[in-house]
Amino acid sequence: MSQTAILPVAYADDPQPVQRIRGYWGTVGYRLRHDPVTLFFGTIVLLIVLMAIFAPLLAPFDPYKESVVLRLKPWG
Repeated sequence: MSQTAILPVAYADDPQPVQRIRGYWGTVGYRLRHDPVTLFFGTIVLLIVLMAIFAPLLAPFDPYKESVVLRLKPWG
């Protein structure tokens, strides 16, 4: 005798809620995106990385070419 499974019948009037199944990294990403502390410190880290990348544009002068002696001399 063959075994058959009786499945519940879905009616058009009774829609089932759709549940999205996420993987491990999907749930980690979801939790990190919705945590305000993580978002704040992630923004800070991103700003530090961007400042390191664009450092030549932020401070275009060579610090080794400056002379403290010439800078402190009076005009004239």
